Formats: sequence, structure tokens, C-alpha cells
Amino acid sequence: MSKKRGSVWWKILLGVIVVLFIILLVAEVALRMFITKELEDDFTKQAAMTGVVTEEKPEIGFGPAPLLLSIATGTIPTVNISTPSTLQIVPPVGGESGLTVKGTPAADLRITDLALRGSEGLVAGHIVVETDISDDMMLAQVQTAMLEQTSMAGDGLTGALLQNLVKVTDITTDPGTGTLDIEFTDGAAHIVIRPSAVDGQLQMEATEARLFGFALPDEVADTISRALKSGAADMGEGMAVDDVSVRRGGMHLQMSGENINLNEMG
Repeated sequence: MSKKRGSVWWKILLGVIVVLFIILLVAEVALRMFITKELEDDFTKQAAMTGVVTEEKPEIGFGPAPLLLSIATGTIPTVNISTPSTLQIVPPVGGESGLTVKGTPAADLRITDLALRGSEGLVAGHIVVETDISDDMMLAQVQTAMLEQTSMAGDGLTGALLQNLVKVTDITTDPGTGTLDIEFTDGAAHIVIRPSAVDGQLQMEATEARLFGFALPDEVADTISRALKSGAADMGEGMAVDDVSVRRGGMHLQMSGENINLNEMG
């Protein structure tokens, strides 16, 4: 009789364990779906802030660690996010001048210690971001910066040169030399720029360039360098540039940061 009673209790205990396991499994799946939805919504909102409406969703992974433990700690140990490109380069319309860059290129984010801070949003304890800035995106950024520079150049020799002759018409990456070739006025002149990462900053080293036998003003190289550095800074606000490499069709950046609010990233 006692053996039979012991067997019944053992079955009850086993049943309770199975039910608890199922409940925890369902709760884990539901929590992952909830946080995934939050991150997807953040991506959609940030895309809208740059003037882009997209239905694409990022790919999100949390690793093997149970997220249920994060409820107690308030921190998710690991999050990997691959965001699709929302980049749009819009040509000028009507009386507008210059190209307009909307959205952001695709990126891979590796996050450790993602804190859930309520009204503050999601804050990454440490984040590594890798992205590619395409030739077309760099060209649009430089052309826009050059237009802004020419509007402030005045009526002197430099102003007349910038307005009438110095027009950036193409940017080509050269992985073999690790440089960017900046073309002016359909090949009439070139500036070669070598990007590098120095002390967490994106640096642009420009060689001398000439147009029709005349040296281009320093303002030209400075404007181009500032435009390229500004474009990278906008995407990685608050982060350091750890590595930069020139690839076919674009410039690859690796950036990292500490205590970065995902809602405030570019």
C-alpha cells in the first residue's frame, strides 16, 4: 500500500515539474517575443525620424542565456542585431539643390549587458557596431557639404573657383591602396584621401590636388574631410571609431561605445 502511495506522489511531483517547465518555456518565448517587438519598434521609429518609412525588420538574437533571469537583474547579457539598410539618396526636385540622404546603411550590432531602464529606454553597457558607408552615400554627403561651402565662399577667387569649377562628380574606393579617389568635374582633377582610425576618431589624410594646373584651395580638401567624418559621426554618436577599412564599393567602419542609449543612436 505504501509503495503504491509513493508511486502516486512521485507521478504528481513529476507532473508538477513538467507543468512548471512548460510554464517557464512559454514565459521565456513570450519574453523574447516582447523584447524583439520592442527593438523592432525602436528601429521603425528611428527610421521614421530620418524620413524613411520601412516595413523591414532587423534580425535579433539573444544567445543561449535565459531571458527570464533578466527580469531579476534588469540586464540582458547578450543581444545581436542585424539591421537592414533604409538608405535613400533623393535627387533634388523643383528649386532644391543637392542630394538628400535619408535613412541609414545596414549594420551589425553586438551588445553586452543591455539594460532595461524604463523611461530611459534600452541602454547598452557595451556595444560594437559594424557598417559600410557606400560610395554613393559618401558622394551625396560630400556634394551637400560642397554646396554649403560654396554658398559661404563669397565673391573672391576661392568662391568663384568653388562655384564654377570645383564640383565633386564621383567617389571611388580602392581597396588595394586603402584610399578614396575623389573626382572633380568629370575627371578634370582628383584628390586621393586615406581614411584611418586614430585615438577613436576617423581621420582623413588628403594628398595635394590640382585643377587645370592650379593647386586647389585647402578649403576643398578640408570640406571633403569634414563631410566624410561628419557622416560617420552621425551614425555612431557617442562611440569611438576602432577600425576603418576601404572595401570595394564603400568604407567599412567598426565603432564601439559604453553606456549607449539605443534610442539616441544615429
